[in-house]
Amino acid sequence: MLGHTINDPEGIEDNAGSSSGFSLLDLHTTLQPGKQLKNIVGKIIHPALKTATFNGYEIHCGESTAADTPLLTSNDSRTDGAINNDNNVLGTYIHGLFDNPEATDSILQWAGLTDVQTINIDEIREQQLERLSQTLEKHFDPAFLNSIADHKQ
Repeated sequence: MLGHTINDPEGIEDNAGSSSGFSLLDLHTTLQPGKQLKNIVGKIIHPALKTATFNGYEIHCGESTAADTPLLTSNDSRTDGAINNDNNVLGTYIHGLFDNPEATDSILQWAGLTDVQTINIDEIREQQLERLSQTLEKHFDPAFLNSIADHKQ
């Protein structure tokens, strides 16, 4: 959607054809059968951003070709993402970039924030899972659950 065109020659999303994108990035996207779902580990490499490592995932059925310098590279040497010539629009297929403090810092600094204070989402997630675990341990009665299951049989 951020590029010039979205081509759907096989009618994956609707009728076969092409649609105009927003033309905010210099790229073209072609939809292909078979959705991509992959975990991705890599590095932000675009010169407009501070180099940073990340891990995330991609889920899409499009393949985009960009004319400009890629935003990032994955550990398997694939590139992804783009930034426009005005340096004010960024796009990527990678989800979860903001779950990585180093990548979040890089993107927020690129966006103009000078006093970046990111959170560690993995640490917060672990704290919440520990809280849930402690609550279940304190209040959950397996015998009661078994009695319900036995009653239904």
